[in-house]
Amino acid sequence: MTINRCFRRGAKEELGINVDDPILSPMNVFQVFFVKSLFQVALAGYSKFEGTFEELRALPAQDKPLEHESMESFEFGSKAMSKLLIGGELIPFVRDILIDFCKVKNIDVDMTENGGEKVDHGSGGMTLLRAA
Repeated sequence: MTINRCFRRGAKEELGINVDDPILSPMNVFQVFFVKSLFQVALAGYSKFEGTFEELRALPAQDKPLEHESMESFEFGSKAMSKLLIGGELIPFVRDILIDFCKVKNIDVDMTENGGEKVDHGSGGMTLLRAA
């Protein structure tokens, strides 16, 4: 069992993408971390979907009402990511993962509100163990 195989099985369950479907690239893991509040070791990674956002939303996921109803699309650029990150709506460890993903993709984010002081929404009890 590989990490990528686990990822593909999760994509099948959560999004409805068949395990061997080429519309989803292999997962690129960039972080391993422990979430103290959930007592879980987790991975953060990304994959490329060869389709549109509407095609992704239309997939027949097993838990479709739970997984798809709140799915949103965001422009992956500096301004949009900065706004999302300082908005305070993200779960703290998801926010931290997104900050690191922006670094991986060389997206500069402004972590200040209106050019003022740096915003700190906390780490949510997450310990990061960086993957090489």
